[in-house]
Amino acid sequence: MSAGLILLLLGAVPLFLNALDIILISSTWFNALLAALTVLGVAATFGQWAFSSGWHFGSQAENASSRQRNAFRRQISRSFNKSLSKGILVVFTEDHEVGYEVSLVDRRSWVRCPPDALDRLIPMRRETIKRYRVRTGCVCAAVLCDLDPGDYTVWLDISQPISVSVFVNEVAIVDQG
Repeated sequence: MSAGLILLLLGAVPLFLNALDIILISSTWFNALLAALTVLGVAATFGQWAFSSGWHFGSQAENASSRQRNAFRRQISRSFNKSLSKGILVVFTEDHEVGYEVSLVDRRSWVRCPPDALDRLIPMRRETIKRYRVRTGCVCAAVLCDLDPGDYTVWLDISQPISVSVFVNEVAIVDQG
């Protein structure tokens, strides 16, 4: 039960008890109490709704970015050919990384490679990070299409690799930004 509903009930109970002559409250105090509890009840109900529905004052930009990324993911999902039984990997990044390359290798190659030789590991795929227009803004991402299902290691910086699994007819997401 919400706090606002409780406050509204606290205003309704004295009204009901006063009507049955169980308690006697002067009309001045009764009107003031009823008005105060009603205002507090409505305010508490609104506050609970606002904060439970994802409406947070400090994170509106984050919510917009998340909505744009989800819209881009749906756009990519609709555009690829599902009869090929391939997957797509989308690596979201920050705006200042546009133009850099994202590298991808099979995870087995990454694991078998000696740690001192990782910088010489030849990626099986590279993709440039680009800006893509989505709704009223843009997202920055590298989109690696037509990947065979499997486990991969992807990196923008060789010292910060990320493991990711790609599945048939699905869009895998790596969020670097």
